[in-house]
Amino acid sequence: MGKIFDNVLMAVILQIVGSAISAFIVIGGLLSTFMMAPLGSPFDGFAGPGMFGSSAVLAVIGPLIAGLITMWVIQIIAARFLRKGYEGIADKTGTKTFRSVGRW
Repeated sequence: MGKIFDNVLMAVILQIVGSAISAFIVIGGLLSTFMMAPLGSPFDGFAGPGMFGSSAVLAVIGPLIAGLITMWVIQIIAARFLRKGYEGIADKTGTKTFRSVGRW
């Protein structure tokens, strides 16, 4: 019973920590992009279509992609722990539905 609880608890902790890490990556990356105005922001001047250069687009999209990839990897790891928890419940109770839930 303790192993089931540990697996599900680890999944929940990873989801919470993963969300926080992803949020810090995205917010930190975007703030660092917009706060570098005294050093010369990538948004200065007219650089073509849309008034933003390619560096400005990468400066905004980069943290979003990094946060998304980080969140995706952590969610996959958390899902593995949750699946182990559901499989443990299925073995303990003898109900095959829990094994199906863990698989899906």
